[in-house]
Amino acid sequence: MFRWLFRQPARPALRRKSRRPELEILEDRTVPTILAGSPFDIDRSSATDRLFTASASAGDASKGTGEFNVAAWITHNSNTNHDDVEVAGFVAQAQVAAYTANDSNSGNDCSQPSVAVSLDGTTVVAWTEKIPGTTNQDVHYAVFAIDGTPLQGGTGTVGQTDAIENDPHVAIDAKNRFVISYTAEQVPILRNGTLGAATDNVVAVLFDGSGAQQTIVKVGNRSDRDENQSHVDMNAKGRFVVTYFQSKVGQSTTKQQLVAATYTTSKSFKAQMATRATVLGAPRGGQLIDQDVSMENNGNCIVVYNKQLNARHSLQQLIAEKSVGFRGGVGRERLLEVSTQATNFTFGSGLEVAVNNVTHNFVIAFCDRALNPDAVTAAEFDKKARLVASTALNDPNSGNSVTEFGSVSIDDFDDKSNSRADNYFVVYRSTAQSGDIYGAFGTLT
Repeated sequence: MFRWLFRQPARPALRRKSRRPELEILEDRTVPTILAGSPFDIDRSSATDRLFTASASAGDASKGTGEFNVAAWITHNSNTNHDDVEVAGFVAQAQVAAYTANDSNSGNDCSQPSVAVSLDGTTVVAWTEKIPGTTNQDVHYAVFAIDGTPLQGGTGTVGQTDAIENDPHVAIDAKNRFVISYTAEQVPILRNGTLGAATDNVVAVLFDGSGAQQTIVKVGNRSDRDENQSHVDMNAKGRFVVTYFQSKVGQSTTKQQLVAATYTTSKSFKAQMATRATVLGAPRGGQLIDQDVSMENNGNCIVVYNKQLNARHSLQQLIAEKSVGFRGGVGRERLLEVSTQATNFTFGSGLEVAVNNVTHNFVIAFCDRALNPDAVTAAEFDKKARLVASTALNDPNSGNSVTEFGSVSIDDFDDKSNSRADNYFVVYRSTAQSGDIYGAFGTLT
């Protein structure tokens, strides 16, 4: 009860120093975690201008065929002279499906693909379509079986207005219910004879297991804020998190903040905010560039973001945070931070994170030209943000080519009934030819 009675003034207690792990140690901890046979070719055809990548993984797909992994990317169609969304499915490194997600005859150009896959291999693909000759962009989606067969009722347009809707991200739960978040540019409003500014808002749309739209969630809907660049992830139980950037209307993007909003869902798949939207990251001397989020089944999230530290984008900082989303209403608890101070990320070249539900280890895929000049880096950290391993993913067919747009995924539905060992799946683009697409599997420790 009276602990002060036992103190020893002659020997004051030493204050424990906490050490924040830093990514600089990657240089000394690169180990071969990539499985034999990786990297492997996904698309090295004669098609031109392949861009972007997206990936998704799920275990126990098709009742025992093994872990199912999906890659999506954009390919220029020389026959229609438009850009299409290409998708390929893999069990291990064997391709089991390949198809085009969009309507190739629509005459529209596609970009910004996102993909999610459920336990039975059901795959949801979302992308942006631009109508030629206009500035209008709409968000489209399509749902496919594990073999690439389109599912009835599982295709459509999320937002189809005269406004600009783009940058979709999709996530799915164990019952094939899914959510798509995107940015919607609001039409300027005339007030007192003055036309107001067009603002960006973040919207999330929920769909049931049949692909039918259930509800629209206005995640970021403030008239005095620009809210954009959203990312979304959903756990097996239907809970989901949306992260996005926000800034005051008319304010410089150097003042952007990173916000996270977490939601629970009802039996009818209606969304209800679990905690108020929380600011996770603010510039403090730098401009936010990119971000991503991955949610565990317990509701905890890993959020990664990088920010520019100088005007030329040549010096940036990568930060990872762990947030508690569904415990006692706590919106955010900073439990860990991983950072670099003197590194050179490539602007706009991709940043993604995926977390394992069993070990709570997570993998970040990013491009750091100071660390690995020509490669996408995949770095694994344990639940305390200690570096476990890192791997540089190069172009296996062209040593002089630079790789970029790394997308990483881990089986989102893994649980304690499965082996603690698991794989992660990375899809990335090489600058060789007009952009070759590669995949790689790595082993989680």
